[in-house]
Amino acid sequence: MKKRAWIVFLDESGVSLLPEVRRTYAPRGRTPTLRHRLDWKRASMAAALGYHAADGGRGPRLCFHLKPGNCDTTSLIEVLGDAAARAAQSARSVEEFFEAVKRVARPVLRFDVCACVTVDPQTLMNTGGDYRDGLPPAMMPHMLDIEYREGDANDLSDLAARPTPVDLLSRETSGNLDLSSRYRDNTRPLGFRDELRVLLRDRHGPWGALVMGRADDAPPFGSPELTVAASLVRPLGSALRRLHPPRLPRAARDGVRLPSSAGQPHARPHARPRQPRY
Repeated sequence: MKKRAWIVFLDESGVSLLPEVRRTYAPRGRTPTLRHRLDWKRASMAAALGYHAADGGRGPRLCFHLKPGNCDTTSLIEVLGDAAARAAQSARSVEEFFEAVKRVARPVLRFDVCACVTVDPQTLMNTGGDYRDGLPPAMMPHMLDIEYREGDANDLSDLAARPTPVDLLSRETSGNLDLSSRYRDNTRPLGFRDELRVLLRDRHGPWGALVMGRADDAPPFGSPELTVAASLVRPLGSALRRLHPPRLPRAARDGVRLPSSAGQPHARPHARPRQPRY
């Protein structure tokens, strides 16, 4: 009630593609004939029924997903991943976006910590995010130093160069996590066994990332989690781009002249020298 959360009931059932016909109509004197391919295949439907815990006036919500064949663990996880994308698309701020993603994705990916990051699409530099469920603030400077100065396995620039920007630290290091300075200095001292990274991007570029970890006493991340994480890359990237802070005008990005707080123009440190006009 305090978090104004949705209570969701999820179930899956099979559907036969054979028609069930009790009676039909035909012209008088003609025997009715029903034609069907008699396809014995089945379809599966996963449906979620949601009720808002604090606002009964919003009414129940029903969402369903229909697929041919049978549902398995991976397909059900993809359904829940799609629910996370839909929840994020309704957010009105970056904070609401990450809160919605964590709320819906936690039962699916079963992470114990999750750091949510926004990045500059051109430089991949950290521009903010939500770290309340991530590393302690005292560890953040060293974490950023590893990410942007030293470099490590599965850093953001490495993920950005891949067709699917999702990976586990254990898989990248072939199971030898001690090869990662990020794991030695940050993850292991906090009692976490692995790290799952997801770079959120769309066709315009990367806009953020999710960095998730599991405790030592939890089961390891596996292929189902990688599958649903990969399905979140583009829908969440597109939703986050809509909420991303606007970039500076082109002239300001080029570093020519920007107004100072006192109203006087000044040159940025990396400004290029102005060429004389003839």
